[in-house]
Amino acid sequence: MCGIAGYVGSEPGFNAQLLKNQSDCLEHRGPDDEGIYVGNQVGFSFRRLSIIDVAHGSQPCFNENQEVVSIFNGEIYNFYELRQLLQSKGHKLVSVGDSEVIPHLYEEFGVQFLEHLEGMFAIALWDNREQKLLLARDRFGEKPLWFESVNGNLLFGSEVKALLKFKKKRNVDYVGISENLLYGYSGVSKSCIEGVRMVSPASYVTFKDGVIEERCYWSPEINPKTGLTIDGATEELISLLNHSIKQRLISERPIGIFLSGGIDSSLIATLTSQLLPESINTFSLGFEDSSFDESKNARITAERIGSKHHETILRPDAKWIFEELPKILDYPFADSSFMPTYFLSKFASQSVTVALSGDGGDEAFGGYDRYRFNLWWQKLTLGSFSYPKNHELKLQNRRLGKWMRSLQFRDPQMRYEALTQLISKSVLVQILKPDFVRDMPNRNLELPKNLETKTSDSLLRWMQLHDLRNYLPGDLMFKIDYASMSHGLEVRTPFLSHKVVEFGLNLPAEFKIGLRRNKLILRHLGSRYLDERILNQKKRGFAIPRANWIRGPLRNQVTELLLDEDSFVGMICNRAKLEKLLLDHMGGAERDEILWPLIILEMWHKRFLEMNH
Repeated sequence: MCGIAGYVGSEPGFNAQLLKNQSDCLEHRGPDDEGIYVGNQVGFSFRRLSIIDVAHGSQPCFNENQEVVSIFNGEIYNFYELRQLLQSKGHKLVSVGDSEVIPHLYEEFGVQFLEHLEGMFAIALWDNREQKLLLARDRFGEKPLWFESVNGNLLFGSEVKALLKFKKKRNVDYVGISENLLYGYSGVSKSCIEGVRMVSPASYVTFKDGVIEERCYWSPEINPKTGLTIDGATEELISLLNHSIKQRLISERPIGIFLSGGIDSSLIATLTSQLLPESINTFSLGFEDSSFDESKNARITAERIGSKHHETILRPDAKWIFEELPKILDYPFADSSFMPTYFLSKFASQSVTVALSGDGGDEAFGGYDRYRFNLWWQKLTLGSFSYPKNHELKLQNRRLGKWMRSLQFRDPQMRYEALTQLISKSVLVQILKPDFVRDMPNRNLELPKNLETKTSDSLLRWMQLHDLRNYLPGDLMFKIDYASMSHGLEVRTPFLSHKVVEFGLNLPAEFKIGLRRNKLILRHLGSRYLDERILNQKKRGFAIPRANWIRGPLRNQVTELLLDEDSFVGMICNRAKLEKLLLDHMGGAERDEILWPLIILEMWHKRFLEMNH
C-alpha cells in the first residue's frame, strides 16, 4: 500500500523538485520508504507502506533491461502464482514480493497483463521503448488514481493534492459540482476541477505523443446460474470467500478486522477466525447516541469468535471538522460516514497495519433496500405517480420521500437512478442560482449483452452493476482509501474478489432479495455462524448524528461558513433559499442531507481552490 505520483512531458516545472514535493504530500500513505525515478521527460515519485517483502520491496521496479519501469499502490493477491509463471518463461526476479511482477508481466503480455492481476491497485508504468505511459486501476476502483493534462503533458497522483503541487490556476467544474451535490460525490472518472479526472475502474489510460486514450480491460461475466439450491450455492460461496480471505491475509505486518456489528463484517470476521490458529484483533466504533451505535452487536460477534476486541467512542469535534477534515479531503466528498471511518482507521492503526472490511457485500449480494423497493414496484406495474409540488422539501421521512420521488418514473432504470441521488434534481434547481444550474447526465449503464431489465433477475443485476460502477468506487472505496491511508493503514475487502462478485451477480434474485429482507444467501450462510441478534437487526450503515451536530455543537461554525459574504456556496446558491434551509434545520426540520454537501463543498473550495490560486 503506497502513494504514487509523477509526470510525463517537458513542461517547465516538471522536475525532480516537483517529484519530491509530491512525495512529501503523500507521506501519510507510505511512511516507511521513498523512491524517485527521473528519466527522459518522465518522472515517478513513490511512498511505501511496507507490508509484503518488507526488506526488498522498494519501488520503482524494472524489468531486466530497465526498459520498463513501474510504481504501484495496492496489493497483487495472486503474486506468488504470477511469479512462478514469469520464472517459467525465463524472467529473473530479484525480490520475493508483488511489486516486481508488474513490469515483467507487461513485458510478457503487453496491456493484457492487467487481466492476470487479482488485487487492488493503481499502477503507473513507463515503456521506454515506445515512450508511452500507462495508468491502470483495479476492477472495482479500490485504489484512486487522478490525472491531468497540462499543455499536452500529463500529471498523475494517488491524491488530487499531488497534482496541485504543480502550481497553476485551476477552475471549478460546475457540472462536476452539480453532480457532487446530487450524489455526495462526483462521477467515478470526474472531479470538481476542470481537467482533473480519475482513471475509471477496470480501465487503463495510455499517454503517448500528447494523446490520452482510455480503455476498459474487464467487465463482469454475466452467466446466470440455474438449477441451484440455496444450500449448494452457500457451499460454493464459502469456498470462494475462504479463498479470497486467505489471499488477503498474506502480510508481514499485523492484521485486524473492522467489525461493525452488521452481517457482512461479522461473516468476514467469523470466517477469518476459522482460518487462523491465533485470535485476531477486531475493531469497532461506537456513538453516545444509541440510535447510531452498533458496538454492542460487534461485541456479540467478537465474543463468539474469541477475538481481541478493541472499541472506541466517536464524539463531535468542531475543531477537527473545520480545521483538519478540509486538509484530508482534496475532493468534495459529502458521505458523512467518512468521519467514523477515519477515526476507526486511526484507532486500528495503533495496533495493526492491515485491516479486513466487509465492504462490497451489499453490491455483490443485493443488500440495499432500494433494490427491493424497485423490484416491488416493477412487479406491481402501477405506472407513474404524482405528488405535490416541492414535496421533497416538506417530507420528513427521507427514505419514504426518496421512494415517492422515484415513482414518477415508469422506466425502472430511471427510477433506480432517482433512488441513488442524495437529493433530487428538482431540489437542486431550487437551491442553485439559475446561472449555475447544469443538466446532469443520468448514470444509466449500457447493458451487457443478453441483459435486459424485464425480469426480477435481470433488473436486480442491472441495479447491482449500477452500484458496482458508480456508488462502490465513487463513494465507498474512495472513503475507505482516503480514511485508512491518512493513517498508513491498508484495508482489504474480501467481498471484492472479482470471482465472488461475479458469483453474486449471477445468482437468481430469490437468493438475494425476499419480501422483507435482503442478502438472503448471506443470511443463510450467517445462520450457521452468527448470533440471531446479528441476523435480525435492521440495516443501519455507518452514519453519524450529523443533524443534531449541525444544530448543536457545529451550529455557529456552519452558519458563519455558509453565509459568509465571500463564500463559494453563497455565490452559486440562492441566498434566501440557503438562509431558509439553515433556519428550518436549526428549528428542528431535517435539512442536513442538503446542508452537509454544501458545508463540505465550501471547506474544500477554501482549502484547495482559493489557496491554490
